[in-house]
Amino acid sequence: MIRNLKLEIRNFSRGFTLIEMVVVLGISVILMTAVGGVMTSSFKAKNSTLVREIVQNEAKLVMDQLKKNVFDAGVNTDDFFCPIGVGTSISFNTKSDGKTYLTCYEGVKIASESANGDFLLTNSGVSVRNCDSFVTCQKNSDLKVMRVDFNLDMGITGGTGDQFWTFVSKVTVR
Repeated sequence: MIRNLKLEIRNFSRGFTLIEMVVVLGISVILMTAVGGVMTSSFKAKNSTLVREIVQNEAKLVMDQLKKNVFDAGVNTDDFFCPIGVGTSISFNTKSDGKTYLTCYEGVKIASESANGDFLLTNSGVSVRNCDSFVTCQKNSDLKVMRVDFNLDMGITGGTGDQFWTFVSKVTVR
């Protein structure tokens, strides 16, 4: 009887059974997959947040420059040459008797073009789309321009796909 007991103890000390190994491997694979999925989701969320922040900062800068250009326009609202309905550009006479064009170029840029030179209002990493609805002019009953509305679809293409957001700004002509 003692001899049989020793044999049984020796059998248990040899190692793990095949079923034990398969169970441990299965649990390990499930845990690794879950951790990998959580990490991937975390990186994608961080990247998406970073892209959104870059585009929002760029849109704020562009909108501020567009407003500044409109505020620098001549005091006479007849100096504004607006599209009928919505359009890709607006032009106006400035206080210094020059002329400024604010134009949206599909997929490329938003520019302020004048006698003083051409200024890109977007950086190379940000794209613009839907330029057909870039600018709208609100007029009063005398057909004088009262408000200029800018509508931008800005974003970044490539990588994990296109990520675009719409930004709107309304500027009251003074």
